[in-house]
Amino acid sequence: MTFAAAVLLALALGVASYRTGVKRGADVARTSPPVLKESAGSLEEQASDAGYERAQLEAKLAENARVIDDLKRQLSDQVKVVNSLKSVGTGQGNFPGSHQPSPQDASNFRREGELAAAQAKLAEFQKTVEAATAQRDEKRAPSCRS
Repeated sequence: MTFAAAVLLALALGVASYRTGVKRGADVARTSPPVLKESAGSLEEQASDAGYERAQLEAKLAENARVIDDLKRQLSDQVKVVNSLKSVGTGQGNFPGSHQPSPQDASNFRREGELAAAQAKLAEFQKTVEAATAQRDEKRAPSCRS
């Protein structure tokens, strides 16, 4: 009798543990797919964010390209001004025998000042263009690698 009671108790515990395991396995199986859906949504959000950031960077690069083009145009205009001032200065050269101050000497002195200022502005434009170009290339380099 005791033996039969022990067998029935063991059988009841086996059935109960089997049903508990099946139920727990079903619960685990139900909770796994939402985790996958969340990660898929997260990946979509990350891809969308990356696309938006890329669009912003491309817009910034386009703006930098416009600024650089404008600076290059200003630079070429300044080169023309410097060259015209140089040609005016050499066309009206001082004659070695004349050391008397004349109105022409005053205008030459003024033109030399204008030439120096124009050359300084030209050098400034060149530095600005080089800096902007280097900055654009630096920003463009990481996006080209990916």
